[in-house]
Amino acid sequence: MGRYLDLIRNASDAEKGKAPTYEKNELNEQSPPVRTLNSFPSFFSYPRTFAEGIPQAWVDRVTQLHPARPPANVPPGRWRRLLDDIARFIDSDFAASAAALGWDPIDLFGCDAERPYARLDKAGLLWMLGAGRLVALTAYTATIEFPSGSRQIWRRRSSGPGRVLAWELLT
Repeated sequence: MGRYLDLIRNASDAEKGKAPTYEKNELNEQSPPVRTLNSFPSFFSYPRTFAEGIPQAWVDRVTQLHPARPPANVPPGRWRRLLDDIARFIDSDFAASAAALGWDPIDLFGCDAERPYARLDKAGLLWMLGAGRLVALTAYTATIEFPSGSRQIWRRRSSGPGRVLAWELLT
């Protein structure tokens, strides 16, 4: 119960411009900061313009995703990470490049209809970024660089049955 009260307190502190406080967890480390809608740094919270070449349908659909409402079977932290990754992608030159290279929404935002978080074999590129960042994009591959410096090459997959778009999980 105390954890939830702290979340509410931290959210109201953030609205007042105060630095939030965190209690220690069972490992005697500080709990990670909890994001509220007011502190969610992405394109979801304010009107903006996007670079030319980004399909308007992508922008329209992505802005329907809400950080506080993850779909079933997706942990809230992983959902917020995905939304951060989507925001960085849309804000980067890679979004227009992906559209020009023929990447379709399922290649980028797709996931398994039943278990979007667990079925990585059906995950689109943006589900795979996690803590990494996109550093290269071709017509068939994307290179993701992780904080450790390691790189992973992700290959586009054929659509296949059971794949849906992230925003279709919410309906």
